Amino acid sequence: MVNLLGGVGEKAIPCTQDDQCSVDSVKDPLIRVDLFSDASLARYKRVPWKAGEKLSEKNPWTLDAETKTLRADCAGIHEVLMYQMPAYNATLTLQFRFLPTPGVEEKGNSGIMVRTDAQNLPWLQAQLSVKDVGMLFGEFSGKDGKLEKFKAGQANPALFKPIGEWNDIEISMYCDKVALHINGQLVAVTRWGIRYGHIGFEAEYWPVEFRNAVLVRKAACM
Repeated sequence: MVNLLGGVGEKAIPCTQDDQCSVDSVKDPLIRVDLFSDASLARYKRVPWKAGEKLSEKNPWTLDAETKTLRADCAGIHEVLMYQMPAYNATLTLQFRFLPTPGVEEKGNSGIMVRTDAQNLPWLQAQLSVKDVGMLFGEFSGKDGKLEKFKAGQANPALFKPIGEWNDIEISMYCDKVALHINGQLVAVTRWGIRYGHIGFEAEYWPVEFRNAVLVRKAACM
């Protein structure tokens, strides 16, 4: 079993505007990847939220390569669209919004997976639910084999713009550190012992759109 906290002994690093956790100090991007350039979604795989569950017969995902917009029409569906090439040190930037739907203002839920196993366990997620936005959280197998939960940051619904408007998301990953920015504000920084893994987009019952997703790969850890 993998120690996802990397033996650090702390689950979160205090998050301040002055503490970028060395994530943003890496200035030499090696490659820029447009994640929404291929409407066929050939580089992606639908994955059940929980291993062993059956996927819905309906594929909720569509991608408009011209507008660089990924959409999930996912009423009754909970799954992840997983990018099949794992990322190491990188920064992911994109925009996200819920589509106007009765009830979404109270219950809308989604997320972006980073440094996550291809089968979605262990997983780490930038939480994008209406009520709990502002956190990095995840799940992994502990020393006794039982699932353990992990959380960094605090829920802050005020971070989101009104339903239907686009929100700017940035997730930086460098060495064992992950930092989450929402609409220009640093909201969570943490250590995550797995230094590579997959990026995924979560569909969780409410219609959502992601657009302009770009992954900038960065230099290796020193």
